[in-house]
Amino acid sequence: MVENFISYLTDRLDFLFAILLVYFSGRKLLEEYIEKVFDNESGVTRYKCILCGKINNRKGHAENHIENIHFPGAFSYDCKYCEMTFSSKNSLYKHVHRMHKQS
Repeated sequence: MVENFISYLTDRLDFLFAILLVYFSGRKLLEEYIEKVFDNESGVTRYKCILCGKINNRKGHAENHIENIHFPGAFSYDCKYCEMTFSSKNSLYKHVHRMHKQS
């Protein structure tokens, strides 16, 4: 029982440490969680999330996945056209595209 509790705490502390590291290091650290995978059949390079194994065709999509799924709310993005703040880069992009298209 004690071993299970220690294992549980260790897992939680590792996760908390990862969140703090991402928060203080910036979005660039998300690249640490991406593995480049070459698909021999198609000859295409893909990007794999090392936390869950999800594969994306684009590196930016893999970064968005890691930010939104594994580190939600770890970042804050301010709109330069208004006073709104977003918890993901993708949400900010969508907002600017919809609300400030002419700016």
